[in-house]
Amino acid sequence: MPHPEIFLVRHGETVWNRSGHYQGQLDAPLTENGQNQARAVGRLARQIFDERGIMPFYCSPLGRCRQTAVLICESGGIDAAQIITDDRIQELHCGHWQTWTRAEVSERWPEEVAAYKADVWNYQIPGGGENGPMLQARAADWIADIPTDRPVLAVSHGMIGRFIRGQCRELNPEEILSLPVPQGVIYHLKNGTETLIEEAA
Repeated sequence: MPHPEIFLVRHGETVWNRSGHYQGQLDAPLTENGQNQARAVGRLARQIFDERGIMPFYCSPLGRCRQTAVLICESGGIDAAQIITDDRIQELHCGHWQTWTRAEVSERWPEEVAAYKADVWNYQIPGGGENGPMLQARAADWIADIPTDRPVLAVSHGMIGRFIRGQCRELNPEEILSLPVPQGVIYHLKNGTETLIEEAA
């Protein structure tokens, strides 16, 4: 599928990433490690901007992405005023599992967890949760709406990021759900291919 050229970033590590909480569309601040990951991405972004020129900079409206985007701008010498927030690239809503750890969810709602594991793609967690087809539609709508005449940079999340990458690469549901979602790196999506960009060790 033809698609715009995208440099895609996941937000830096958060306190809830580290503790195993479901974040969904709620928020937790970046850890010190997460802040350093964002700064590393800023240095990478600076190199890309120097090579390719200024590009549109999209960001999920959730706090962990906005915090990451600001640190990217500070580290990369990028004007934060050009950040464009877009609800379509915010994270999967995890229903009433949000704020609970995975262990707590398993203890409180074992039947829901079993139903989710039986059909991860289609299951909607009670309390407003989203599923695969809903994220697929969000990702496709965003991709169809961004510029095609120049690359874009986007700061998003783990799960919706999988769907953006899967849409560009024409992956099936199983492939999408199995994609790794590291932090502190950039995925370059161009012509149906994906390249990982990271700082040298």
